[in-house]
Formats: sequence, structure tokens, C-alpha cells
Amino acid sequence: MHMHSGLDVSAWPAIPTVGVVMHPDAMGGWNLEITTTNFRFAPEHVNGTVVAGEGHAHLYIDGKKITRIYGNWFNISKALVGAPGSHSIRVTLNANDHSDLMQHDKTIEATTTVVVE
Repeated sequence: MHMHSGLDVSAWPAIPTVGVVMHPDAMGGWNLEITTTNFRFAPEHVNGTVVAGEGHAHLYIDGKKITRIYGNWFNISKALVGAPGSHSIRVTLNANDHSDLMQHDKTIEATTTVVVE
């Protein structure tokens, strides 16, 4: 599993949250919708200093880091997910320096499952 250092944001004035919704794509696969509060995607600041309430997301499939995400939508093909069966999709919120945002030692993340038939 790909791991980043954690950044405790418990003292930030507004704690970010994240949710995910998988929408079937008419061409196959899914469109991942990422909903956030108190968080702004800031691809222009990636690899920079930490700024409260901004950053990017990381996408994991079955525990393996797949990519960074710089906005609220991402297309996930069946080929990206892999073999038939149930697969875990996890999205973490990350600071500009790639640290996992954490609140009281718990990563700010959302998970869901997709099934490839």
C-alpha cells in the first residue's frame, strides 16, 4: 500500500470532509464524483507549501495508489479497476505537499465499492 505522512488538521478553523459517489458511465466504467466541504482543489499549488483547506486528492483501488486527482470528477474504466469481482475505491484528501489530511489520527477519506462483472 502506498503511504504518505499525515498532517493533523484538527486545529484548522474548518475541517475538510470528503465523500464519493460512483456514477455508471454509458461507455463503460464509472464516473467518480468527489464531494468536499472546507476544501478547494488547488493543482496550481501541488508540491508546494501547506495551505489550510486546499490541496488535491489521491485515488486508490484495492489499496494501490492509482493517481492524483485535481478536481471533483474522474473517470474510472473497468480496465483500470481490473478483474471481475468487488473492488475497493478510496479517495484521500491531501495537502499541497502530498501529506494525507488527518483529523485526530484518522485519514480524511471516503471509500466505496464497485463490482466488475
